[in-house]
Amino acid sequence: MSQPELDEREDPMAEIVAKIHARECKKLIIMNDIERALVYCTRVDIIPPACSLTGTSPNAEKLRNQAIHLVTDFQWWRRQLKQRESDRAEEKRAQLAADFLSNKLKPL
Repeated sequence: MSQPELDEREDPMAEIVAKIHARECKKLIIMNDIERALVYCTRVDIIPPACSLTGTSPNAEKLRNQAIHLVTDFQWWRRQLKQRESDRAEEKRAQLAADFLSNKLKPL
């Protein structure tokens, strides 16, 4: 087993949170409201899957079905939440570095 797999399995809370988000989206999808499911993603700071809500082509239908599958899949949520946390940590590191340099360059 590789290290990343161990890391993912060590955090049971991440799985619980991902399942909660997937369940919420599933409720919205069951109510035939894919748009609200996509808005839900955005509200929790996750980039939703791209799809057309009004397109009638076979490709638009395929993308909607893929989006429905993704937002109701807890493993997709787990990956997105992990990426969000990684992005936030990187932004924080960059801000700390900028603050440090800014303070170092100020005259005494």
